[in-house]
Amino acid sequence: MNDPMSDTTSDPTNPSTSEPLNPQPEPPNQAPLAPAKNFTARSIFFGADGLRAGWCLLIFIALMAAVLKGVSVIGNLLHLFPKPGAGIGEIPLAFALVGESIPLLATLLVTWVMSRIEKRPNSVYGLGGQHALPNFLAGLTWGVVGLSLLILTLRSAGLLVFDSRLLFGGDALRYGALWLLGFFVVALLEEYLGRGYVLFTLTRGFAGIYAWLFKTPNAKAFGFWTAALLLSLGFGLGHGKNPGESPIGLVSAGLVGGSLIVQLQWDDTQMYESVMTSVFDDVIGLHREIVCSPTT
Repeated sequence: MNDPMSDTTSDPTNPSTSEPLNPQPEPPNQAPLAPAKNFTARSIFFGADGLRAGWCLLIFIALMAAVLKGVSVIGNLLHLFPKPGAGIGEIPLAFALVGESIPLLATLLVTWVMSRIEKRPNSVYGLGGQHALPNFLAGLTWGVVGLSLLILTLRSAGLLVFDSRLLFGGDALRYGALWLLGFFVVALLEEYLGRGYVLFTLTRGFAGIYAWLFKTPNAKAFGFWTAALLLSLGFGLGHGKNPGESPIGLVSAGLVGGSLIVQLQWDDTQMYESVMTSVFDDVIGLHREIVCSPTT
């Protein structure tokens, strides 16, 4: 007699009791393959961060050159700029304001145009932050303190002598206020042109290069310091056109430019401390050129 239970367990048509005749092994756990990135013409101009930094810099330089050339032509027609070959002496305040305000306005305009092209807020290029007024006042304070210490040191060492006064009372205050405005424009131009959009875009470009070459998570930091070094060198060498500038003066200017960039790295409100410090650095430079010129 056949056992009925044996027929039930051996019947392959019974799903409750049968096992697969040819069991398939489970595939090993494998990460899905990333799709290959196809090279396209668009990738030449655009990356993960939008329009590539190199193209952005070229557009910025081209726009600045076009705007400044137009301003130069108009300014010469209206006799707004000093004639080439003019003697070196005290700089008229009107020339200082016009000569620095126009390129400053051009820089502000071109930077704003680039922010529209890149679809970024204009504040990321320098003039932004949540603590603008406190940092503005901090920069003003440290600028006054630094300038006062310099004058005190020069006087104590016998390198600076006050032999007479040319301005008194309200005239002295008015003269100081007007030149403070003039040097504020000078400093703002230097900061926003040299450590605004250009610093941001160079940092972005070098960060992309480091990320591509070394796959490092610190690519942005390396990009920032590379851009800082190049701009500091350029800032120092750019002062070589100043009359009577010495190698020590060029090195000092480069170090000052680097220290201002370090301030930007520490403080995301960016320009304000640097601007006011630069204002008083320019006052020191004017004092050295005109008041403290060497005598025999």
